[in-house]
Amino acid sequence: MANPQEIRPSPATFTRTQAEALDPDGLKTAFATSASPVTVLPADLNGAQLVAAGAGVIKGPDRRMTIARSNAAGQYSTSPIVLTAKNGRGETVTESQTPANINGNDTITFTTPIREIVSVAFPGQGGVGGSFQIGVVDLVCNTNQPFRAVRAGAANNLAVVFTDGSTDTIPALQGERHDVLVTRLDATNTTAWPVTLYT
Repeated sequence: MANPQEIRPSPATFTRTQAEALDPDGLKTAFATSASPVTVLPADLNGAQLVAAGAGVIKGPDRRMTIARSNAAGQYSTSPIVLTAKNGRGETVTESQTPANINGNDTITFTTPIREIVSVAFPGQGGVGGSFQIGVVDLVCNTNQPFRAVRAGAANNLAVVFTDGSTDTIPALQGERHDVLVTRLDATNTTAWPVTLYT
C-alpha cells in the first residue's frame, strides 16, 4: 500500500483560447456609471468566464481581474475601486486600484490572482455617462506549485512569468510542449493560441 504522504493529485490541464484568456467583459458586461457608490456582488455577474451566471466562481485556473472604462470625459472618479475575492486555495484576498484619470478610455488590471468574486466596490462616479466592463486576463497557477509545462496550439510566441518573477517570450512550434515552471501565462503578449497549461 502506498505511503499516504506519497499520494499526489492527478495532473490537470487547462486549455484556453485567446478570447477566453483575455476577455474584457468575461465577468460582467457593460453597465453605466453612477453618481452613488455601487457594489457589484456575485448575483450581478453575467459574463462568459463564470462557471455559472450569478455565482461569482470563475473558470479555472486563477485569473487577474480587469475593469475597462469607456471614453467619457469627466464621468469617472479617481477614488479606489476595491476588489474582495477568493483565490484557488479558498483564501480571501482584497486589492484596491486607483484609476489614473476622470475620463476613462482605459483598462485597470488587478494583480492578485483570484478564482471567486465576493464583491467589487465602486465609489460614486463623476456622472452617469460612462460605463464599466469587468473582465479577466492571464492564466495564473492557483496552488503552491507552479504550472510544470506549457504547450502552444499554434506556431508563435508564449509569454510566461517564471517562478522567480522573471519573464520571457518563448518561440514555439504548433503542438510544441515546453517543460518549464511558470506561475503565469501573459495573455496580452502570447500569440500561440490555444495554449495548454499543465499542473
